Amino acid sequence: MANTIDESAAGDRGVRDNDRFELLIFSEAGKPIYSYTKREDAVTLMPLCSALINYAKKAQKETLQSIRTSDNLIIHFTTRSPLIIIVIHEANSYVDHLVLVDQVEAQIISILTAKTLNSLFEDRPTFDLKRLLYGSEKLIDATTNLCAFPKEINSPWVETFLAVNQTGRPYRVLVPLAIIPSSTRDSIHNILQNVIANSSKNMVFSLLFRIEPHEGIKIDSDSTNGSESEDSSMATTTSDIRNDDEHDEKREPNGGAVDFKLITVCNHHERHKIKIPDIHIVLALLTGSRAQLDSVESLWMPICLPKFNKDAFVHSYIAYINDSKYCIVLMSIDRDEFANCQKAKNMIEERLDSLKSKLHYRPSPLINPTPVSLLDKHARQLQFLWYQTGKHVLWWQRSSKKSMNLVIYYVTKKMLQSSLKHLWLKLADNTIILGWHVPTYQLYAQFDCTISTDEATEVIQRITKWINKEEDNFIIKDYR
Repeated sequence: MANTIDESAAGDRGVRDNDRFELLIFSEAGKPIYSYTKREDAVTLMPLCSALINYAKKAQKETLQSIRTSDNLIIHFTTRSPLIIIVIHEANSYVDHLVLVDQVEAQIISILTAKTLNSLFEDRPTFDLKRLLYGSEKLIDATTNLCAFPKEINSPWVETFLAVNQTGRPYRVLVPLAIIPSSTRDSIHNILQNVIANSSKNMVFSLLFRIEPHEGIKIDSDSTNGSESEDSSMATTTSDIRNDDEHDEKREPNGGAVDFKLITVCNHHERHKIKIPDIHIVLALLTGSRAQLDSVESLWMPICLPKFNKDAFVHSYIAYINDSKYCIVLMSIDRDEFANCQKAKNMIEERLDSLKSKLHYRPSPLINPTPVSLLDKHARQLQFLWYQTGKHVLWWQRSSKKSMNLVIYYVTKKMLQSSLKHLWLKLADNTIILGWHVPTYQLYAQFDCTISTDEATEVIQRITKWINKEEDNFIIKDYR
């Protein structure tokens, strides 16, 4: 039986003043493992949380799931033996603690494998896992940032994501996608498939990411001239990320200078297909190891992909190519494949040169009248757009002056869990939210208060027509 506690006393507001949320991981014996927090007393807080869980289990014969404070702070307790993961966040935030717990647990497994993790605590329940994970905290940081802050839109262009479909829930594991013509994506896919087929039978997956500058939305941006600055650094030696702490990055959402956007994924064996949560783990690895990638020619490291095989490693070759504009990830089941991976990388880089002029394609932003006439009087009132299908999500935001209202998350969750197909909601701040469900997609839009229902419907119909026309440029076909 689940148990939720409503705390009558005021909670510790230090969390709310300093962080949007916190994440704590400790063993079932109460030993600290990891903390994503600015609290100085986090180490002493973990045993207290462990005691609360044990009290509810032994004295109340119940499982403690959450505590909600009088000031709307929610503390979620999740046991994933041998780990206990606690997520603390505002009640009105869009953090989904289950998505976060799933991916953070997967990240730890990706470093150790599930078999090793379980055996460590079977033999020694008080084992100090924190020491074993020393140097890998930045990977867990990266996963936490990607899950807790995945929807920060950084430019007025359309942003698209590969997404895990979760029935009845709007929150998803998101992998940013590069938007390029489908014909170019197919050409790149064929290059990777052909090169790997002629290089090794032991390579199971290959992924290519585009490296883009991290752009901010301009306030009152009615037009955009987004340019793509290029990182020209190239690596020279091989190193292992986990023992390098010289470039520890600041823990904040999207705090880096570049973004990794997925161009294509190749599954080189018919029986095996890399799952989206595992691609998300790879993305976190790239994000967390950027400092090392900037200073070496390549990384050769083991990584466990929990959805593929949670008890074994695959061996990953990671390198920047084409003057650090792209990042290639080659995965093999053979630990001695480094030389073959390096040769394959060189061949892929050579063949991609012929597509160089096509790889930096960008569609016109929604505020440009070419793809969709959004400069007319109706569309100027559109502030935010969220469009999702089974495995893809599209986002757009006009400017940073008016961000998305968090009520949208509440609305989407309620609509996904009900039979409601259309919703028109006017909020106290004069924001209007439109929800629209059809069998093939769900759409949510935010307008200012001056738009009518007919005008908003017309805008949405034109946008969906444009999305249907451009859809092949937004998706990876193997994950349709």
